[in-house]
Amino acid sequence: IIALVIPDIRNQFFTSLARGVEDVASKYEYRVMLCNTDEDTDKQRGYVDTFRSKIVDGFIISVASERDKCLGRVNRQSLPFVLIDRLCKGVSADAVIVDNKDGAFKAVSHLLQLGHRRIGLIGGKSDTLTGRERLRGYRDAYRTLGMECDREIIKDGGFTIEGGYRATKALLDLKNCPTALFIANNAMTIGSLKALAEAKVKIPDEMSVIGFDDSDWAEFFAPPLTVVRQPPYSMGTLAGEILFQRILGEGPRDWQEVVLRPELIIRSSCKPVS
Repeated sequence: IIALVIPDIRNQFFTSLARGVEDVASKYEYRVMLCNTDEDTDKQRGYVDTFRSKIVDGFIISVASERDKCLGRVNRQSLPFVLIDRLCKGVSADAVIVDNKDGAFKAVSHLLQLGHRRIGLIGGKSDTLTGRERLRGYRDAYRTLGMECDREIIKDGGFTIEGGYRATKALLDLKNCPTALFIANNAMTIGSLKALAEAKVKIPDEMSVIGFDDSDWAEFFAPPLTVVRQPPYSMGTLAGEILFQRILGEGPRDWQEVVLRPELIIRSSCKPVS
């Protein structure tokens, strides 16, 4: 048995990632224990402490917070693990991640090229690699034009549907409302779209929208959503193969960090400023 620890089972990104892990595990005749933390470090710590009793042969984890110290107590020689999607401070381990800064930079640069200057960011948790790096990419896109972004239009959505909804409502309530939104994960995009629909804001005529993460529904939404596409299934299969290299004693001596590049998929949810 191996375990997969993810922060939000509702997010299609993590369900696709889990499928990749499970397909690799099946190849090695292993089973996968799925653990959902709800972005809660206490739940995460409970899972990891249980793993140390050797009920699993190894695990793959997307940490709820990079500051959590529970992984530092794991002996990686006797209980191997792989970090996926997010890194953990002070922990040297195998990892499979995406270039989050590059993905955010591409998305915001696209909106800037369309003439948008007030681009609202619905960002994720600052204590995660994904949240911090997507904010960096957002800011760097502005800096390429010699501009500073307005802090008033940067909101924390906590990587949840509910957080994306609340952050969007707050942006719509501003006197000087953004003309575009960049939403930093799939779950928050769902919440944001709900808030826009309730406020009867037309996409893209009244608000251009880009989400981070593609999904089955994004292509068929009306209008189809422009997104930053990550490769979650490939991330899962890569992390699985690396973990089994460690379990079988076949891995390289040094820790591996695999960084994948995201892709901007342009659809119909953005238009130039009129």
